Amino acid sequence: MDNNERHSAGQPRGKQARKQSRKQARKSTHQGTPSILSPGQRHLELSGATLLAAALMIGPLLAGSYFGAWRWPLIITSSLAAILLLPHSRGNQKTNWWLAALLIWPALQGLWMWHNAWGEFSRLSLDDLTQPPWNIRDLDNQPFSLLPGTADRAETMDRLTYIIPCLGLIWGTRQLLISRPSWLKHLADSIFLTGVAVALLGLIQRWSGAEGIFWDETMGHISRHLFFGTFRSPGIATCFLNVALAMSLSSLISPRSSRKRQRHPTYRISSTILRLCGVAVILTAVMTAGSKTGMGLGLLTLILWGSFNRRAIAAAYHRSAKYFPGNSHRDRNIVTGTLLLITLLAILSLAGTIFKRWQEAHEGDYASLTGRGVTNVIQLKMIQDPEWGALGHGPGSFYPLFPYFAKDQPTYGVYVYSHNDPLQTLVEWGWLGSACFTTIIAGALYFLIRNIFYHKDKHPQHRVIFMRGYLIAISTFLIHSNIDFPFQIESLAITFSIMIGVAWAIPELTTRKIKNAHR
Repeated sequence: MDNNERHSAGQPRGKQARKQSRKQARKSTHQGTPSILSPGQRHLELSGATLLAAALMIGPLLAGSYFGAWRWPLIITSSLAAILLLPHSRGNQKTNWWLAALLIWPALQGLWMWHNAWGEFSRLSLDDLTQPPWNIRDLDNQPFSLLPGTADRAETMDRLTYIIPCLGLIWGTRQLLISRPSWLKHLADSIFLTGVAVALLGLIQRWSGAEGIFWDETMGHISRHLFFGTFRSPGIATCFLNVALAMSLSSLISPRSSRKRQRHPTYRISSTILRLCGVAVILTAVMTAGSKTGMGLGLLTLILWGSFNRRAIAAAYHRSAKYFPGNSHRDRNIVTGTLLLITLLAILSLAGTIFKRWQEAHEGDYASLTGRGVTNVIQLKMIQDPEWGALGHGPGSFYPLFPYFAKDQPTYGVYVYSHNDPLQTLVEWGWLGSACFTTIIAGALYFLIRNIFYHKDKHPQHRVIFMRGYLIAISTFLIHSNIDFPFQIESLAITFSIMIGVAWAIPELTTRKIKNAHR
């Protein structure tokens, strides 16, 4: 046997073996096969995942991470999570390159507008409401005076401190789920538990007559009597609570793993009842927080979730009898009926706020909607301004520039946010930055819809149920952003970014077998 025959019959030589191994690795990566991580890399990834879950919890609980120093724990935690998860590159490489480009450009655009700021504004007296409440002073040292820049460097940096971590978390969350698909459920459960905590706090504050977040009257603004839970307004609170409602409902009916099913019956009963109670608490909070939009979207969440999961709901309800002694259908029906009755009574007992707000809106001829319509008209003027272009007026520029465009319009007070996030994004980020954000969100919706309705047979049942929950949560979030400003609240923006990262990971979970080890 000559050398060539020995080589073909036996093992490949070292150099050729390494070349073949690299070729197989590239092919596996393209197909979404999990890469082999060293123990150190696995520990870093797990640390990033833990920080990711922590960000989902501490963000809403620390006063929404909105007030002054309250925002920094979330920003630091989410930034560290993004840094630990960023180095990985798994999944389809073409998709990776497209997503990376869509994420990097807004970060670079925001930093450029901050660096090339042309002015700064200082607060003046609010006595004369016919004049802008501040002056914007032109800077003498603008680096590139002929190129676009933002109206105030401090406001731009305030936005970028959480927007850039959001962009990093989209990438990091996608990479985490490709490596550890079970985190799709863990992240949903983190939102669920946080939603229960926020809802409980809000309901207790309503019952006790609190006049501020954490019973602190200084934690709020001019309408702080309308706060709910840890958030500055009922609208912002219900935006998060509706996301938590979608996650909680999915967690309730999702089939448990075989290992959990083998646990003691008492554990199974208590776990199911606790989850039911959590859903009831969140639903009660959504319906009684005081937000008209939030209440409507809460009903929409229930309708969509029930429609998408009608078979899974029937199966889960039938299966739940096994959690009671002797497979008692009677005990199951009694517990379920009791919880439904308690939830209904709680909603009715706390419905005074929402009824009052609907009455005030009707008596005032829905002035808040009229005011938001005027704000939208003014924003269209800002877009028509010659200084607006591909890069917009700059992140955070709506706040200082709005009074100058609103001189001839019937507005009152200071507008920090426009109550229309898509339009405010177009004003601040221009058509190029807005196109990047729109493409990222549209891609997430496309991947979820495609896999839920056309490729659900390629996913286990529990994952499909959670995918439906994520789709409903993202959709209601987007609808709410046309009436309120959830993307301007750090905790909500980061929660939304993580859900978008989950959606971008979904296609990579259909083309490979998931091992139990290290998952």
